[in-house]
Amino acid sequence: MRRGRLSLLETCQERTHKTALVYKTSLNFRIVNGYLDYLQGKGWIAESEGKYWITDEGKRFLEMAKEVLNQL
Repeated sequence: MRRGRLSLLETCQERTHKTALVYKTSLNFRIVNGYLDYLQGKGWIAESEGKYWITDEGKRFLEMAKEVLNQL
């Protein structure tokens, strides 16, 4: 998985607008839109009223991904 997707998951620990996600992750809107679609499809990110946040399933995945990356 690309680092950008993990970065989005980390940034979504709190409810965050898409513009803030773009600035905090240093990605552009086109890439963020694609990543958000992917992460929402997996059920790792939720959205309501223009704000995004990580789901419980997304938190579990993020912890597992960090564990794996620390092993490399």
